[in-house]
Amino acid sequence: MKLKFLIVSSRISQLSQDLIDEILIKGHTFAFSTTQDFIFEIENGHFKASTPNIPNLFDFDIYILRSFSKNMANSKIFTEELRLKNKIVIEECISDNYINSKFAEGVRLTRSGLNYPISYQIPNIENIEKIPDNIFPAIVKPTNGSRGRNISIIENKKDLANFIQKNPEDLLVQEYLPIEWDIRIFVVGNKVLGGIKRYVLEGDCRSNASLGSQTEPFEVAPEIEEIALKATKTLHYSVAGVDLAWAKNKQNWFVIEVNISPQWHAFKAITKINPAIHIIQHAIDLYVKKNAQK
Repeated sequence: MKLKFLIVSSRISQLSQDLIDEILIKGHTFAFSTTQDFIFEIENGHFKASTPNIPNLFDFDIYILRSFSKNMANSKIFTEELRLKNKIVIEECISDNYINSKFAEGVRLTRSGLNYPISYQIPNIENIEKIPDNIFPAIVKPTNGSRGRNISIIENKKDLANFIQKNPEDLLVQEYLPIEWDIRIFVVGNKVLGGIKRYVLEGDCRSNASLGSQTEPFEVAPEIEEIALKATKTLHYSVAGVDLAWAKNKQNWFVIEVNISPQWHAFKAITKINPAIHIIQHAIDLYVKKNAQK
């Protein structure tokens, strides 16, 4: 059985190459595209999708979508059609469940009974008076941010007002949990692959490995595994990077965020586990299971 994979991403990065390598090792074929190259048509009652190099985007067995947020509308339209055609998609939830919003993520995690920091979404500067003074110092971040972009510690409402004026986007104002480190748990197909500990950067509130945070292996205890899997299931993700932190002042684990299509450079280097192997195998297992039910 030789399967045809389509990888959709912004570029062929090292992570995309890891996926490609695993596809080829397993004896399958692949093509690559960006969402910017998509050409959609409605002709004679049929939805057609192509690129300048791929005549029919629906002519594949398995689809791996990464870095899709910049063209979310096209990604949702495309994934919805793939589901109707009974294709295997990672992440399938893009078509109807996914919202690119940290606040929406927090709402869903809280509904599931998971601990999430006290948070306020601020659409404009007039609403900052609704925020209680006792939340400061607070962390401010874009509701749709990633990789630690534009995250700051704000000391008071005046500083918050200045920050909003300089950053005209929906912002999340979140209680500051005094932590020295957090953990990233990597989940694929309802299975925890492992975890790493990431130390908060000196003079900062971020712990992103991409920003130079010190990292080390982390042994995932059953309690942590249960939280990570519950968070991933709540958001209907197939692949997730779950960020957890132990808040000493509250004596509890908090879910900081759950990353869809997470990066794995640091995780792979530290744990010697290549998530691409597990992602491709999970996709193949889904394909085999779905076709066995026909």
